[in-house]
Amino acid sequence: MELSELGLDGALAEQAECASGLHLARVVAVDRGHFVVRSERGEALAELTGKFLYTADSSAKLKGSA
Repeated sequence: MELSELGLDGALAEQAECASGLHLARVVAVDRGHFVVRSERGEALAELTGKFLYTADSSAKLKGSA
């Protein structure tokens, strides 16, 4: 699956810079505090940890920032 099918456009792709070894992905679902992310390599479960998780005011901010 291409990320363009999940809403990635040229302008957003230009803004996103991934460090070596990382890949751009999109959150496609939230399940019990875990995020299902999809990239061109497939799907995986992800989990927020550390400062980002504890400084969010609400789950709505977590969804909007992903």
